[in-house]
Amino acid sequence: TPNGRGRHGQGLETLMKNLASLADYRPRKFNLGAGVEYSETDDALTIPQADGGVVIQFAPRVDRDPANDNDFYANLAEEIDPSILASIAWQLLDGIQSDDTSRTQWINDRTRGLDLLAIKVEAPRGDIGAAGAPMEGMATVRHPLLLEACIRYQANAKRELLPASGPIKVKNLGLGTAARDNLADQLEEDLNRYLTEFAPEYYPDTDRMFFDVGFSGMAFKKIFHCPVRRRPVSETVPAKDLIVSNDATDLRSATRVTHQITMTKAQLKRMQFVGAYRDIQLLHPDNSAQNRITLKQGNVQGIDKTSYRPQDIPYTLYESYVLWDIPGFEHRDESGEPTGLPMPWKITVDKTSRQVLEVRRNWTENADDTFEPRRVFVAYPFVPMFGFYATGLLHILGNTTTAITGAWRILLDTGMFSNFPGFLYSKSGGRQDDLNFRVAPGSGAAVDLNGAEDIRKTIMPLPYQTQHMAPTMSLVDNIIATGQRVGGTAEMISPDATSKNQPVGTTMALIEQAAVTVSAVHERNFVSQSQEFQMLLGLFREDPQSLFKFLERDGKWTLETLTQALETYSLVPVADPNTPTHVHRIMKNTTLKQLQQATPEIYNAKAVDERILRAMRIDDPESLFLPPAPPGAAPPDPAVVIAEATKQVKMADIQSKQQIETMRLKHAGVVDELNGKLKLMEIQLRKQIADDGNETKLAVAEIQSGDKAEDRLSREHVAQVQLAKDVALSPFDDDNHSKAVELKKAGPPKAPGKAD
Repeated sequence: TPNGRGRHGQGLETLMKNLASLADYRPRKFNLGAGVEYSETDDALTIPQADGGVVIQFAPRVDRDPANDNDFYANLAEEIDPSILASIAWQLLDGIQSDDTSRTQWINDRTRGLDLLAIKVEAPRGDIGAAGAPMEGMATVRHPLLLEACIRYQANAKRELLPASGPIKVKNLGLGTAARDNLADQLEEDLNRYLTEFAPEYYPDTDRMFFDVGFSGMAFKKIFHCPVRRRPVSETVPAKDLIVSNDATDLRSATRVTHQITMTKAQLKRMQFVGAYRDIQLLHPDNSAQNRITLKQGNVQGIDKTSYRPQDIPYTLYESYVLWDIPGFEHRDESGEPTGLPMPWKITVDKTSRQVLEVRRNWTENADDTFEPRRVFVAYPFVPMFGFYATGLLHILGNTTTAITGAWRILLDTGMFSNFPGFLYSKSGGRQDDLNFRVAPGSGAAVDLNGAEDIRKTIMPLPYQTQHMAPTMSLVDNIIATGQRVGGTAEMISPDATSKNQPVGTTMALIEQAAVTVSAVHERNFVSQSQEFQMLLGLFREDPQSLFKFLERDGKWTLETLTQALETYSLVPVADPNTPTHVHRIMKNTTLKQLQQATPEIYNAKAVDERILRAMRIDDPESLFLPPAPPGAAPPDPAVVIAEATKQVKMADIQSKQQIETMRLKHAGVVDELNGKLKLMEIQLRKQIADDGNETKLAVAEIQSGDKAEDRLSREHVAQVQLAKDVALSPFDDDNHSKAVELKKAGPPKAPGKAD
């Protein structure tokens, strides 16, 4: 064409480079078996005959039986005719361009939505039109409603779907014995180790994906066997990089799904080295490959995505999963005739040079006649609505964020101009240049009066209106509340709704009502993650060695037992699909504990407490319980347990009182010792005073004591006589006889200290 550009936008210079690359082409020969050879040099097919002759077919159609291939998933681009590859590349790129054009409006909305996130620092002043302000000094602040909603969704999704211990739970299908349960637990632990330790890119990559899901409404996971890392990989594909035919409603119904891959030259060389791509010479890429969203994201981050060094410009590859009827690899019926049925293929094309790098079968080797395509992508939608791409918070809160941003700027500008009012002043001289007056805060604009009398005596302040600030603030609060409610980011329980005596059911109803949107999105994420883990399990089943090489050094697995375990069990997310937030989980367990306390005879208290502790992210709740009672031992009587506890409390109280009394006596002992010494001194003093009259008093005391002793002896003698008389009159026995003998021997009593 006169402008040097072809139908598909490829320049004449690029076309010449492609022709030059074909000059380096080396012909190949194919051995089709039974002595049949096909040479690309003469484009002829030579078939030997039984009589020694040959049949030569010029420009033949080469038919190959896929069953003769050693590797079912091998790269067939090496065996397909170059002219056929060129035709495939041109048709495929034309379809991809059509698909990308059909989503132009979606790309534009997402590009504009990046400004609404309010993460770019903008100056509050500038020229007309700069920083989004019409004049110098006006506010450029943006309301963070959309950003807050995206961050909240990302944080909640990460907490529920990416726990620290791992996101995978092995499902035993209720068929387990003790040994099988242990095997399932070990497999669950090692698969979680794989995603957290052996595949360190999984957690940060998935965490970043959740923000994109909340913002744009859709993101994808690509589950494949990486030829460079040589292990199954689950990586995020942003929605901007997945181009789908415009007639598709989901991934299953799409006739063409294309992953736009940006790859450096070093990465491309590694893919060619390991045999993933054809080892051919490609043209140098250009910077036009980057889309507007990529450039806008770099602008928001303050990064220039344009590469100015030719060797740093990345390649753009289109990895397309498409239904195609490739000559030489057609679908055939029972009689061996081509049916024209398109088969699922994986075709990779370089965008700049339009060279096919890879052609692989995209169906299972042992598939039936349906030839169902292998699933590679899993969609994580936010709110599915009309088309293929789901609706995100950008579409739900975009207009609301714009309205609040405008109201914020009005309030800020009103306050600015009220405190720093502009003014007009008179000037003499020529005519006005124009009738547009833009007065920055605290500045003025000259006005030509043309001989008229005073404009408020030469200077006039501008009439700013401030009485509308209160209604505007009320409107802003109402818009924010509405946006938070629609976007599912409102507070779970409002402050005025809380009460100490509020029933648990009422609190649960408030939480349920506030988290309807979040709960629905969480259930969709749970289903998507379940599909992701099942696809990952399928890759491990195809290549158990890719997992065994990480676990071999632990000594817990053999390749046979690991293969058996992978074939036996299925994987599900550890998250609860019915519990979207941690608040829901706590409230549900609180209600469960109340039910257990109300009717303890029908609940297992230990199991209830163990579930609550696990919900609180305590990894080993079993270690917190007392060991079980020995076999045969009767359970303790609750009354005995209560009495024992009461006894221990009382004993502790008595010991406390004894310690207090001991301390009191210890401190009081010093005082008592001093008082005792004072009393002893007083007694000694009195004794000394009384010693002088002791002799006289002693003599008087002796005379008196002698008289008293004689009187006592006479009374004792009378008593003995009376006793002897009673013994004589009483019946005689051994006891009385002994008493009488004793009285006779004793004789009359004697006065002590006296002579007979």
